[in-house]
Amino acid sequence: PDNEDGPDFYTLLLGGTIGMLVATSANHLLMIFVGVEMMSVPSYAMVGFLKGRKLSSEASLKYVIYGAGAAGVMLYGISLLAGMLGTANLPEMAGRLNLILASGAGMADPTVRTVVLAALMVLVGIAFKLSIVPFHFWCPDAFEGASAEVGGFLSVASKAAAFGLLVRFCVALMGHNGPMLTEINFSLGIGLG
Repeated sequence: PDNEDGPDFYTLLLGGTIGMLVATSANHLLMIFVGVEMMSVPSYAMVGFLKGRKLSSEASLKYVIYGAGAAGVMLYGISLLAGMLGTANLPEMAGRLNLILASGAGMADPTVRTVVLAALMVLVGIAFKLSIVPFHFWCPDAFEGASAEVGGFLSVASKAAAFGLLVRFCVALMGHNGPMLTEINFSLGIGLG
């Protein structure tokens, strides 16, 4: 609303966009987390950018609180994945995950259960950015309190980046011919070539 705030707003917008690019192109779990936070923190500030408007400030505070909780769960999942698989590099993780799943122990093995739980915890952070139920509670308040431009940016750009990250994370963990991907393709009658 104020002309003197223009550079601040565009800096936040550019920072969030760079975070989206980092999150969708990273091959390391910590860089994925840094990218997610780089796209989240400017979003928190942009939602509350309308000064003197109680609804905007309240929406930003709720968004920050929910975002911090989702980030904590995601970071704990990342630490569990890296600890159980011995690496945080996505291609290496896929190979080690294939070795664990090839042992045939299934969900009876505590290692498999922990890896599945860790992957689900990482998916919680991604689901928060995608606003998938039940992680959508921040959306109505944030979109109501933010300006129309910020609401449009959050509803399109951050969702596209989060979807790209979701696809990248799932495909990277399965590997090119991972057991889950092979089983899905076999049941559908699809060959990977």
